[in-house]
Formats: sequence, C-alpha cells, structure tokens
Amino acid sequence: MSALIALICGIALSVLLTPLVRRLALAVGILDKPNWRKVHRHPTPRLGGLGVYVAWATAVIVGFWLTGRQEWLHSLVPVMTLAGMVMVLGIWDDWRDVTGSVKLAAQIGIASLTFVSGIAIDRISNPLGGEIFFPWPVSYLITVAWVIGVMNAMNLLDGLDGLASGVAAIIAYGLMASGIYLDSPRSVVLMAALAGACLGFLRYNFYPAKIFLGDSGSQFIGYVFAV
Repeated sequence: MSALIALICGIALSVLLTPLVRRLALAVGILDKPNWRKVHRHPTPRLGGLGVYVAWATAVIVGFWLTGRQEWLHSLVPVMTLAGMVMVLGIWDDWRDVTGSVKLAAQIGIASLTFVSGIAIDRISNPLGGEIFFPWPVSYLITVAWVIGVMNAMNLLDGLDGLASGVAAIIAYGLMASGIYLDSPRSVVLMAALAGACLGFLRYNFYPAKIFLGDSGSQFIGYVFAV
C-alpha cells in the first residue's frame, strides 16, 4: 500500500511541479542552448531535476506517513539528505557550468558521506558459498567508485528527449520488483516514488522536450539507484 501511494503521489506531484520549475528556469536563465552537438533548436530549461527530487522526496514521506511507517523515515534521512545535496550540485552545474575537477571532488565528498552514514558495499556473495567480506579501506573505495560511477552513467545517458527519464522509470520498476522479491519494503517505496516522479516528468520531456532533467536530475537519479 505504501508503494502504491508513493507511486501515485510521485506522478501527480511531478506533473504539477514541472511547469513551475520550467518557469523558474526560464526566469533565472538556467537554459540548455542549442549547438552543433545537440538536437534541440531553441534554448530549453534544464532544471527538471528540482521538480523530480521534490516529487520523489514528498512521495516517499507521504507513502510512509499515511501507512503508519513513520519510523522507517528516520533510517532514510541520510539517503534523502545526500540525494538533495547531489541535486543542488547538479543545479549549480546546470547554472554555472562547474569544472570537471570541482564536480568530481564534490561527488567524492558526497560518496564519502554516504559511506560514513552506513551505506556501504562491505561484502559480496561467494559463488562457492558464503560471503566475502572487505576490510573498511577496500569497502570505502568500492563504495565511492560505485556511487560516482552510477551517478555519471545516468548523467551520460541524458542525451535525447525522454531517454534518461524513461530509462530511469524502467530501472526503478525493476528495482521495485527486486525489493518485493527480497522483502525490502523501504527500497520498494523509494523506487515506487522515483518511478512515479520520472513518469510525471516524462509528460514534459518527450520530443520536443519542454524541459530537460539536467545534471540536477540525472545525477540525483543515479545517486538514488546507487544507494
């Protein structure tokens, strides 16, 4: 029930918020201008990640709150806070075109905070049976590499109208099904909310796109997938 509420809420909020975010992007000049490498012909707002993040975070809170699962929200505060930091980093990049070195340093910092918060890859399954545990320095390096890798993979995918948000919705549904199979209700709600937010955003992101996800959206979505 929590997942269904989060899904519906994510869709509705994203549909309602995206036009407002588009107006904000036009007002402050956060635009993706056309050039020889791009298919769009007119300057297009690229602040879509702000609306998707707000829709996702609100849907998660509502989904748990209305079904009496408020205690689960406490364990998700680090994820939602760090995801917000990633979104803000993306807005900064969309607005001021941050250099690659500064962006990488910020990503390493956020990935490190993720590790410190207790979200880490500290073991893997052994095909021969049991598990292989990593010492913390190895766990830290693998976790940081994973988080940064998935964030940037989603960022690179955001090249055509509707591509990144559509693929993100499909991945979110897949991870939601995995969460159901593994009996991980918190993951199910997180992914249901994200799938809903991406589906609502798609209404404005199909060709010809009225707004782009931008780094604020693609990196945020990649971060949520990573954690």
